[in-house]
Amino acid sequence: MRDPKLSLLLLLVLIPVISLTKPVSAEALTMEKLNKTYLTAYQSNDDRIWHIYCKRYCSGQVDSIRISPEVDVYDQRMGYSEPILMGDGSVIYCAMLAHKQVVGDSAYILVMKSIDVGDTWEIDATVGKEQAIARHLAAEYKNGVIRLMWEDCRDGYWRIYYEEINTD
Repeated sequence: MRDPKLSLLLLLVLIPVISLTKPVSAEALTMEKLNKTYLTAYQSNDDRIWHIYCKRYCSGQVDSIRISPEVDVYDQRMGYSEPILMGDGSVIYCAMLAHKQVVGDSAYILVMKSIDVGDTWEIDATVGKEQAIARHLAAEYKNGVIRLMWEDCRDGYWRIYYEEINTD
């Protein structure tokens, strides 16, 4: 048997609470999603040169912008790989490996910076020894500091290296 006071209490408390909550429609969630900007970085082979691009989803529009610097037409053995996007919302960084095949392979880390949600990119830092072979790049941005970790073979032995870049 149910207690009539409990039933009355439930009606007085739960019904107002239920009526205060609004169901969120799929359309409202889609509009909220469309008002945000999403970025991803990827590698693409253009004219036999590997470049890094940023694909943006902004206000329902999708575009791709090249992040990696222009390569001299005479330096056709240049390429970029392993892009990592990071930032705090107002400033975006992209760390990548820059490869150059001259006398043997060489690679270093290039950090690009955008202050306009990926419209334009500029070189922020170059890290590592250019005559090394680098791989396995890891990067993070936190509290104004970019932390980079990678493996390279600068002295004939594979070793792990770490460097911090203060962005302030």
